[in-house]
Amino acid sequence: MRGRSGACLCLLLFLPGLLGLARRPRSMRRTRTIRMCQLLGMNCNTPTDFTFSFTGFAARGGDTDTHADGWGLAFYEGRGCRSFVDNLPSSASPIAEILKSYPIKTLNMLAHIRKATCGELLLENVHPFQRELWGRSWVFAHNGDVPLCRAPREEVAGVMLNYARATAPIPDPNAQASPTFMPIGDTDSEMAFCLLLNRLAGRYNGMPNTLELYDEVNAWAADLTADDGIAAEILRRRNPNPIPSPDDNCGPNASTSPYPEPSGRRDPRREGLGLGLSLDGEDREVASDEPILNFLLSNGEVLLAGCWPGQRPGSSVFNGLHYIVRQAPFTQAKLVDVDVDIDFAEVTTPDDRVAVIATVPLTDNERWTEMQKGDLLVFENGRALGRADIEASGAVVA
Repeated sequence: MRGRSGACLCLLLFLPGLLGLARRPRSMRRTRTIRMCQLLGMNCNTPTDFTFSFTGFAARGGDTDTHADGWGLAFYEGRGCRSFVDNLPSSASPIAEILKSYPIKTLNMLAHIRKATCGELLLENVHPFQRELWGRSWVFAHNGDVPLCRAPREEVAGVMLNYARATAPIPDPNAQASPTFMPIGDTDSEMAFCLLLNRLAGRYNGMPNTLELYDEVNAWAADLTADDGIAAEILRRRNPNPIPSPDDNCGPNASTSPYPEPSGRRDPRREGLGLGLSLDGEDREVASDEPILNFLLSNGEVLLAGCWPGQRPGSSVFNGLHYIVRQAPFTQAKLVDVDVDIDFAEVTTPDDRVAVIATVPLTDNERWTEMQKGDLLVFENGRALGRADIEASGAVVA
């Protein structure tokens, strides 16, 4: 798994005629089963290829599972980011086939296979989504759905502006600046991503350190998973109207501001992620109008994974996140979805450390950790870090 990044992919192979050969198999037609997308992420301390994990993951895109509405993958080479998206199922995509067999090495990778619940079956709605901020490529993928982020295109600008105004260091009801980031497609996932980036851009002039980034992502996720309160009220405003005045308990003169201070200090009443709430039995089921927010986010330096899981009524599918950290002594691993195994001891060194995050464990002979409701983890150099770990390590984003 160790070595330099792979050479450039020969994109000339992806001719329109070749792509035209792939067809959506009959078995991939939509069913009435309520399913959502699946996520895959990798973070490591030395450049590592993802062919093993992606081989099993891609099979879920229309072969071993019904996620046949497109797929995407992004990985970093230094500050550069390569991104591939396709509206074909990953199990039938020529692009996915090449990525499964090409040993590309990277420190951070994230992938997504789509089961559309919001947004048309168009290329612009395929994750991961990518934007530039502070000279870095930010990449985001999401599993679930966020009712607060569903809005007709003509109303999106109003939601973005209201949220940007309210989450500025000093909330300004009269600010007229246009949001920097706007969605291209019509998914709730891309809208949630743009809300986060607008929040970051409005609160920092440059890259925040890892602890600040953790707190900002935590607060953003709390806003999206709230069912009441000022954040939910603002996100439900569909027109660019002024945000509530200070007299409405929002602003620099409010007695108890619901938004975190610029230092990252949070109001404990509105913490969303980072709580680690255990879910058992019927507690795993959530109403159709409640949010499910499982996501992966990377800026090329770290990979964040947030878990706000759930299971829709009438569905047998629970949408959450699992992760595993592979390090010495390395052992053999066997994929669940395809008949492929690997002995990691033969392809690693004792210093290697690789973290893999997935909606559902990819292997059946390893111990994966299920993330609990409210968990937010930063993966750095193959380590899974909570907020206390980040504080103790003093880690920063360069």
